[in-house]
Amino acid sequence: MNRSKGLMFFSVFLLSSMIMTIPSGLCTTVTGATVDVYPKQGDITTEIFVSVRGEPYKGGIVTVSGDVPVLYLFYDDKIIVQRMKSRIISRGYGDFSDYECSFDFTFNIPNEYPYSELGIHNITAVIEASDGTSANATTTFEIINYIPPPEWWEDLPEDFIDEITGPQGMTGDKGDTGSQGIQGEQGQIGSQGLQGEKGDKGDTGPYPNEAVMFNLGISAISVIISIIALSLVYKMKKKLET
Repeated sequence: MNRSKGLMFFSVFLLSSMIMTIPSGLCTTVTGATVDVYPKQGDITTEIFVSVRGEPYKGGIVTVSGDVPVLYLFYDDKIIVQRMKSRIISRGYGDFSDYECSFDFTFNIPNEYPYSELGIHNITAVIEASDGTSANATTTFEIINYIPPPEWWEDLPEDFIDEITGPQGMTGDKGDTGSQGIQGEQGQIGSQGLQGEKGDKGDTGPYPNEAVMFNLGISAISVIISIIALSLVYKMKKKLET
């Protein structure tokens, strides 16, 4: 009898220990949330990175019956993400696993009215836990002007381009020639260029025969004059001596 009571007491104690250990993992809870986006502004083609964190950041679940916190994301009033699960990081002990209440992903702006309108739009994250608790956080994204690149127009159908651009108008009259602009400042003197290669030696010119004959004639006349002058001086000197 005592032995039966002892076994019963041990069974009740073991069951109580299991009940005290497991309940915290049967349900998840959330007490707060934060949301960040990058970049904070762009056009309708911008890919937005979203980072959501819940509190408590880490927790444990029973894999057979528990659940992790889930995320809903709204762009203005349009739902973008629905029931995205938290990230399970490792297998714990028994039926328990550890999770992080974190969500990282990207999305593109809905290209439809009024979500693609210029201005500031709200991005709201709502985290729900299996115990019925929830938390939310909101940030903003600003849509600015967008000019499509040239290749974007090339992919459009011709009939659509004709519709948005309209028919080609008549060529207008040629305008008057504008006045001449002010002359710009003179630029700086450039650096001296490299010296060119030495040219070939030219051919020897013709011998100046006429110049030589002229010089010889002048020389002969000079000699004759000199002889005459010396003769006159000699005769005058002889007269003086006599």
